[in-house]
Amino acid sequence: MRCRSNRRLRGAILASLLLLPWGGSGCTVSERYEGNRVSPGQVALVSQLETKAEVLRRIGPPDGIELLPNGSSFLYRHVMSASEGFELSAARARYERESSDVRGEVLWIEFDKQGRIRSHGFSQ
Repeated sequence: MRCRSNRRLRGAILASLLLLPWGGSGCTVSERYEGNRVSPGQVALVSQLETKAEVLRRIGPPDGIELLPNGSSFLYRHVMSASEGFELSAARARYERESSDVRGEVLWIEFDKQGRIRSHGFSQ
């Protein structure tokens, strides 16, 4: 990912080069990932499975487990976040611009007390 090139940002970068002796500037870019990606094949596979043991064997360990009054649920979660920022400072003036984007996928599987799949769902 890189700083986006639009007019305002290009102008700020040009200004930072001209004002560098009197101040400073910086550009930061970050990407962060949590959990494992949930593939469409894994989502489709859940419909063919019947027990908690089969889910663990075929899909793997979940990112979270929730205990419910009548059983439990597995949560497979993948979150992707990206952000970028630009800062320009000179003498007493300061310009900052920041943007971010967060996306995620969640697969949840609910089991009864005997460990059989009761329901499941997927959300993006």
